[in-house]
Amino acid sequence: MSWRSSGANHITQSNFVRDECWTWASRLECATIRSLRPNTNASTGVTTLDHLDPKFLTAEQWALLNLALGRLALFTGLAANAGLSFLLGHGVIPSLVANDVVPPEISSFRWILYTVSAASLVLTLYNLSRIIPIIVTVLQDFYPRFAI
Repeated sequence: MSWRSSGANHITQSNFVRDECWTWASRLECATIRSLRPNTNASTGVTTLDHLDPKFLTAEQWALLNLALGRLALFTGLAANAGLSFLLGHGVIPSLVANDVVPPEISSFRWILYTVSAASLVLTLYNLSRIIPIIVTVLQDFYPRFAI
């Protein structure tokens, strides 16, 4: 993509940046435009946007992704366990006791299920806090401009 256009208006990138960067909002936009300048290889003449292309992953980054994937599976299992145990303790058991399907003594299991749900929720959040830094680290190495 070239900023030069043929014809009567003949706008170049430098003219655009100089003419349009007079407000604070447009200065941020102009800084982004300056950072997106294409790189031209002098020997081949090929123009690329290298800083926008993802990089290759190293073996260490693949190992980190493998660790994050295992923790993501654990996160999913713990979240499902937290939700299902809360649903069973808060919805199913009281409904069964109210309809006389099960004896009222079964209601004592509700507090056990609430405890399991709370423990699973805490472990889910802890596991999520361990996953996010790994993924952000690999993404910053793999694709440096992913947050823009």
